[in-house]
Amino acid sequence: MMTGPDNRIRTKSERMDQYLEARKSEAAGIGVPDIVAAVNEIYNIDLESAPLLGAASAEADKTDARTAIGAWLEQCGRQAAGAEIRTMINESFGINLDAISALDGAGISLFSKGQWIVRDDSDLFIVYTGEGDLDVRISPAPSFVRQTGAKELPDHLVRELVRLGFDFEPETGSCYYLSPTGEAVPDAFKGQTMKAVLDAIRQTRSH
Repeated sequence: MMTGPDNRIRTKSERMDQYLEARKSEAAGIGVPDIVAAVNEIYNIDLESAPLLGAASAEADKTDARTAIGAWLEQCGRQAAGAEIRTMINESFGINLDAISALDGAGISLFSKGQWIVRDDSDLFIVYTGEGDLDVRISPAPSFVRQTGAKELPDHLVRELVRLGFDFEPETGSCYYLSPTGEAVPDAFKGQTMKAVLDAIRQTRSH
């Protein structure tokens, strides 16, 4: 059971750290169920339905997320820090929990790994990543359409996304990117994309 909220704990990453530290003292260490529960309850992400990546998938026989996490804990120990666990989750599942934590209230809805990672009715843009992170689509959210009357991404965002390699699709008002190598979009590219969207949100809100 998750401990009660602490008003001093503001971000999801901080709340995860708080929860895991409590489990260390209560159960003499962190177990696989603690990690799965923390990510589910704090981030609303089901690790057991998220696909494993690379070596992690081979280690877990390509099916069992709990086995992969358990194997990692055997190597790193049940006293691992929250930051280490988030790094493991990013490397094993391609889910960057620290980056997700930074999106709270940012105005971006994020759909990835077959589930909504971040979503709020007031968000201005939707970032959708497909299976295996091979493609990315950026679309205007309903709130953006209501506020601006525009049914497509703003010109300044389109220009920046096209510069990054996206294609603008007038029929949907969105921008789309498909990995030319057939490999997952790298974290650096994701970071550039999110920065472009966040800059566009700041401009939209300022007007």
